[in-house]
Order: sequence, then structure tokens, then C-alpha cells
Amino acid sequence: QSSTSEDLEAELIELYDALDTKDARIRQLEEEIAAAKETGKSNKRSSNKDLKKCQQQLKEYKEAVTDLEAQLQEAQVDRKLLIQQMADLGEEVDAQKAELAGQQERIVSIQQQSEDAKKIQKDQSDSQYR
Repeated sequence: QSSTSEDLEAELIELYDALDTKDARIRQLEEEIAAAKETGKSNKRSSNKDLKKCQQQLKEYKEAVTDLEAQLQEAQVDRKLLIQQMADLGEEVDAQKAELAGQQERIVSIQQQSEDAKKIQKDQSDSQYR
């Protein structure tokens, strides 16, 4: 997924703003239609045409908003999954570190035992030589 959740949120905000603008334009056109009916002006046809166009655009914007909301929700779910995977990997790393530390302690202990054994052997060898 190429879009980040921030990008999706920004695009969603832009679409909400566009929706607000179109809603205001529709209200304006509806008011113009009402005024035209009252005064008997003949510009009703063009206002109806503009209204239908705005309604279609509004419908398209709402569909785009719905799509972006779904993408945003998916991105948030993906983010939660990634956070969980990171936590799981962190626990695995900690377990591996603990195991490594235990192995290092065993190596140090074995080295110490080897040194002690060599010292004892040397002491015995020296005492036999004398």
C-alpha cells in the first residue's frame, strides 16, 4: 500500500472540504430555484442543470470519501498488525539475548573450570617433580 495513513487523512479532509463547498453550492442553487419560481424567471432550467451536476459531483465525492475511509481503516489495521509484529520480534530478540547471555556465562564457567583443572594438574606435576 503506497499511501500512508497521514496521506489518506489529508485527502479525506480535502474531500470533506469539497463536500462542504458542494453542499453550500446546492443550497445556493436551491435558493435560486425557489427565488426564480417566485419571480417567474426562466433561468430555472440552467439552475436545475447546475443542481444536477453538483448533486452528481457530491455523489462522487461521497463515494471517494467512503473509499478513503475504508483505506484509512485498512491502514490503521495494518499499522496495528505491524506494531504487534514489532512487539513479538522484540520479545524474540530479548529471549535470544537472554539465551546468549546464559551461553556466555556457561562458557566463562567452563573456561574457569578448565583453568582451575590446569592449575591443579600443574601443581600436581610440580609436586611430583620435587
